Amino acid sequence: MVDPKKAYKYFKNNFVLTKPSPKQWYGFNCTVCDGGRHKLKMAVHFGRFHVKCWECGYAAALVEFVGEYEGISAYEARIMLYAYDEAEEAPEMFASLRQRDPVGKVTLPLGFNLLLDGTGMLGERARDYLEGRDFDLDLLDSMGFGYCNKKHKEKDQNFFGYIIVPFKRRGVLRYFIGRDYTGNYLRYKNPDSDELGVGKTDYFFNEDALDLYKEVDVMEGWTDAVTLGKKAMSTQGPGMSYKQKSKLLLSRVEVVTLIPDLGEDGQGRSFYRLALKEAGALMDAGKKVRVLNLVPFTDLGKDVNEIGKVNVEEIKKSAEVLTNKTLMEGLYE
Repeated sequence: MVDPKKAYKYFKNNFVLTKPSPKQWYGFNCTVCDGGRHKLKMAVHFGRFHVKCWECGYAAALVEFVGEYEGISAYEARIMLYAYDEAEEAPEMFASLRQRDPVGKVTLPLGFNLLLDGTGMLGERARDYLEGRDFDLDLLDSMGFGYCNKKHKEKDQNFFGYIIVPFKRRGVLRYFIGRDYTGNYLRYKNPDSDELGVGKTDYFFNEDALDLYKEVDVMEGWTDAVTLGKKAMSTQGPGMSYKQKSKLLLSRVEVVTLIPDLGEDGQGRSFYRLALKEAGALMDAGKKVRVLNLVPFTDLGKDVNEIGKVNVEEIKKSAEVLTNKTLMEGLYE
């Protein structure tokens, strides 16, 4: 993680920052739209490591923004910020960052390395595996993905040979899952939910999208969410848990696109039909909802990752926002 004091000094040296808002956003002129009619509409949060413009809608992780501004990769931006001289005097808000947004019990497993760090065999294999699935390594690294190259003596805490998929909210690690890429017995390995007090369906993967965007995509798997990009979140199960749905309903998100997996649950109900039922609850709460039916596109692949971002975005364009009438027609067709 980048030191917020170093990030603050970088922004202070490169931009004219306003005083922080009550929620600790520091405003400055947008580098994308130049503020349009309203200046100082872009802002950075050094606790959440986010940059956002309220005028043009730009949003990105802090290291992504710095990379774009400097004309380098997000990985190179992170290395640059690591080496940045600390400010002689930091704002008082840094002293209370952890009090406002505590990390809790969740810590990264033994031997964790960020995805683009390290030149050993395990690091190279992890990067090769993800590149082989057409993932953007720079994006994954900026999101905090990594791999483990050390063994823990306790079996349930040993994530050696797993890619670590982080679940963050407001820049803070809340949970993670491990994805095997070296031939481990378990394809997916999760931390002990009883020990941590949280499980994989307590958070969305990429839950920060709820704070950054007015429109989000929701699907089951993290690989599908990464394929679609910054506005996509995953549930880690068919449909949303109560906690996930509550967060979405309480967020400022206005438009939700549900993208259910192909297939059926154990009771013979299609995931598409279940998504339509979820859409009804979201519509009742005032959200605009689309539900994508991928059945006609099985020749392209079995999920979003296989079908590909370009094709899914085209399918989205033809999917209309549901009304009560079209929702009922879908449920009873």
